[in-house]
Amino acid sequence: MSGRGRSAGVAAALVMTALIAGLCVGFTGSAATGKMKQTRSALPSFSTGIDDSGLANGSSAATALARATTLRASYVRIAAAWNAIAPSGATKPSDFDARNPADPNYNWAGTDAQVRRAVDAGFAPYLMLFKAPRWAQDGMAPDSAKAGSGAWKPSAAAFGDFARAAAVRYSGGYSDATTAGNLPRVSIWQAWNEPNLPLFLAPTSAELYRGLLNSMRDSVKAVQPGATIVTAGLAPVKSSQPAAFPKKFAEQLLCVTPANGWFERDPSCTERARFDVLGLHPYSLDARPTQRARIAGNMFVADVEDLAQILQAAQNEKSISPGSKRLWVTEFAWFTTPANSSIGDPPTVAARRTAIALYMFWRAGVSQVTWLALSDNSEAMIRGGGLFDSAGRAKPTYYVLRFPFFVRQQGRGLLVWGKAPAGSTKDVTIKVLRDGAYRRVATIKAASNGVFKRHLTVDSRRAGQYVAEQDGERSPPLGSREYFK
Repeated sequence: MSGRGRSAGVAAALVMTALIAGLCVGFTGSAATGKMKQTRSALPSFSTGIDDSGLANGSSAATALARATTLRASYVRIAAAWNAIAPSGATKPSDFDARNPADPNYNWAGTDAQVRRAVDAGFAPYLMLFKAPRWAQDGMAPDSAKAGSGAWKPSAAAFGDFARAAAVRYSGGYSDATTAGNLPRVSIWQAWNEPNLPLFLAPTSAELYRGLLNSMRDSVKAVQPGATIVTAGLAPVKSSQPAAFPKKFAEQLLCVTPANGWFERDPSCTERARFDVLGLHPYSLDARPTQRARIAGNMFVADVEDLAQILQAAQNEKSISPGSKRLWVTEFAWFTTPANSSIGDPPTVAARRTAIALYMFWRAGVSQVTWLALSDNSEAMIRGGGLFDSAGRAKPTYYVLRFPFFVRQQGRGLLVWGKAPAGSTKDVTIKVLRDGAYRRVATIKAASNGVFKRHLTVDSRRAGQYVAEQDGERSPPLGSREYFK
């Protein structure tokens, strides 16, 4: 949902009151799970990343990266627009060698600078390759396609050539006349953005996108066999007629189809999608995190488990490339007032709902969440998703992302979950507010990756406000019954 032409289509459609009312209302809730084991065994990891327009601007990048550092984010997502890096025009230059990153027709300067800044600041960058120059498209899109700034039938072969050039340039051992020493290595690559929207890819076709994905994957892996390939994050809703529902698009991309309450392999698919991570953009808009999208096929926080099931079914049916797969949320934010008076929540409410959403992501199998954006002054088309307000003050959602903590009543006990800011080096103390002061309930040792989860056998029939503390830092509070509201 970035103003740099990434999710403007979702933004333009979803800020409309009528559409939001139709998509977001309708509480379905989430049934409480069974009693969880009290164990300190290894827990799945959970990390965060940042995407912000300020990272692309040399004058604002230092501030943005400093904020991301205090947030303890691990990743920075960088948009590498093919049509801005490659030569423009309707005809490919006759002397252009698209597989050669040193070809003078390429302009890598902006991407080089972003990658260097991210690595120098201690982040793992991942590049999102998307859009297409005119010469790599199949003519002009018809008016009925509603194609935006993305591409009309882009050439998978040409996209693969561009991806190969990028993989060579950011292989960790590349230097040419335009660089001062070797450029850093980029080992995470995302293929396109929100291909279920015609704003980015038209016609909206899982088969067309699969060709782009596989071409990028094969080209990058030929240069970097150990690289991680991430699919394009799917937009949360079908925002126009030529667009596709994210769940249906995922089924078609992964070559499975619903059958007998589950899924079976789609025999019409002739080529398996090849990737390592499935990307999602499950913005919940004005819905609570426990609310499913009213329109079947759309995808909010509470619907992510459905995407996890589709991915698992594709693995079981061997309809996608072999190997372990992960689930990443490559764009997410919770919007706040007053910056967003249409779908925003008061900042403290947004913080509580973000804490619940992060737990629900983790429970569904998500291992990484990239937040868009750092500041309400960013170019994101839907305002109010920044972690800092327009005056530069940290919002409550910032502290939630810095120290995620979730608690809910479960039977007569409590389920607690979180990501410890100091990792596993120090114990985490769970406290409850009683008589105006926070009092210790339990002490938990986090797993080696900092994640902690425990079912506490304490009497929780009395609702309470809880926090987690580690090494002098306290998480934002969360009520034990907030999840059920």
